[in-house]
Amino acid sequence: MGAEMQIYDGMNITISQEEANLITEEPLPSLMKAFAEYQSRALVIGRHIGHALIKVGQTEDLEVEVALLKKQLRAANIEKDKFAGEVSDLQKQLQQAIGDRKSWCNHCLEVEEKVKKSSEEVSVLKCSLDEMKTAHAKLDKEVWELREGIVEEHELGFRKALRQASLLFDIPADDDHLDVGKDVYQKSLVQIEDIPPCPEHAKDTPSWEGREGGGANGAEGRD
Repeated sequence: MGAEMQIYDGMNITISQEEANLITEEPLPSLMKAFAEYQSRALVIGRHIGHALIKVGQTEDLEVEVALLKKQLRAANIEKDKFAGEVSDLQKQLQQAIGDRKSWCNHCLEVEEKVKKSSEEVSVLKCSLDEMKTAHAKLDKEVWELREGIVEEHELGFRKALRQASLLFDIPADDDHLDVGKDVYQKSLVQIEDIPPCPEHAKDTPSWEGREGGGANGAEGRD
C-alpha cells in the first residue's frame, strides 16, 4: 500500500511502499542528488509551462485583435463601397458638367457671333444715320432758305401791291395800319401768327393758301 502526500491545497500525490522504503533507506547524498535533479527538471518544466501559458495569453490577445481587425475590415469594405458609389455619382456629375460646359461654350460662340453680326449691323446703321443726319441738315438748310425766299417774295409782293395801291387809290404808303405781318381776320387786322388755322373762315378772312403769297400774286395780277 502506498503513502499519500499532499503537495498543495487540492493537489495530492501517492507513492508506492517500495518508493517510500527506497527514499528512507537511500543515503543522504544520493537523495540530495536526486532532489536536485528532479528540482531542476521541475524548474525547466515550470518555465516551459509558464512560457506556454504566456503564448496562450498572447494567442487570445491576437485572436481578439484579429477579430477586431476583421470587424474594422468589414467596416472599411462598407465605407469603400459607399465611397465607390459616391465616386460613381461624382463621375456622372463630372460628365454632366463637361457636357454642360461644352453646351455653354457652343452657346457663347453663337452669342459672340450674334454680337459680332449685331455690331456690324449697328455700324451700318450708324453710317446710315450719319448719312440721314447729313441729308436732313441739307434739307433743313434748304427749307430755311426756301422759307426765307418765300418771306422775301411775300414782302416784295406786299410792297409792290402797296405802291400800286398808293398810286392808283391815293393811299399813303407810310400808313401804320399797313403791315406785312398782319391779315384780315373777322373784319380786323390781326398778326398772322395769332390767326387760328381753322378750316372755316369768316367771309372777310382769306384761307392760309390765299395768305401764302396770295396778296403778292393778286397785286402782280393787277400790273
